[in-house]
Amino acid sequence: MNQNQSRTYYLTTGEFARLAGTTKHTLFHYDKIGLLSPERKSTNQYRYYAASQLEIFDVITILKEIGMPLEEIKSYLDNRTPKLFLELLEKETFAIEKRIQELKRMKDQLSKEKDCLRHTLGQNFHKISVVHEKKHYLLTAPAPEDADSEEENAHVISKLIALEKEHHLFSPYGIGGIQHLHSPEHLNEHYSHYYILLDKPVKDLPLQIRPQGDYLCAFHLGGYDTLPETYEKMLCYAREHHLSLSNRFYEDILIDRLTVKTEEDYVLRILGELL
Repeated sequence: MNQNQSRTYYLTTGEFARLAGTTKHTLFHYDKIGLLSPERKSTNQYRYYAASQLEIFDVITILKEIGMPLEEIKSYLDNRTPKLFLELLEKETFAIEKRIQELKRMKDQLSKEKDCLRHTLGQNFHKISVVHEKKHYLLTAPAPEDADSEEENAHVISKLIALEKEHHLFSPYGIGGIQHLHSPEHLNEHYSHYYILLDKPVKDLPLQIRPQGDYLCAFHLGGYDTLPETYEKMLCYAREHHLSLSNRFYEDILIDRLTVKTEEDYVLRILGELL
């Protein structure tokens, strides 16, 4: 053999699979669809891969991991040139950067969810107090006039959630509701608005503002049928402490079906505006 002649090293399917960190089944499938076939097949049907094909397998794995369909990967490999490979690298680098940003956004969302839940679990749910709240922004939708219509309420809430997704917004809270009342006897489940609570304003999207300031705060544990009891306690507290309340109350859902099985385990934070 000439010393300048290149030498090709061949691997059995098992050896190739082990070095590539894959399975024989995957290699058989890639061979079947013409994506990556062994360079040699003996008369007794033994398959042998060139060691250099490990690099091609790595490229296939990377492209697959970033979401490129096998059909597109095969098309590239069938027509590959240095120029085409450079274009592919630029395209996929952009795709990876986009995915990184998406993962960072998801991480931020999970961090907010964790912080919100930790803060909630650290609260004394049986305490009524005056709290100072920072300014919040509310993405709102008017509640239907027929408070008892589950279908209409679900429709309004669905549209609100769709608007949140359309503008790529995120809130760690559930769908809240705004109540207007002067006494628990006037309390019903007819909210004036449903809302999604946001920390920051959104450009080109009209939002209501929940002003910075002092609020009377109480937590409601359980279903909505016992809400009047919590409102009664809040109004009694306000009378005893000579606090003046507006008739506007916000119900932030802190714990809902995302973390508990039934409505009876819900936790709502009720904030009443102080005058």
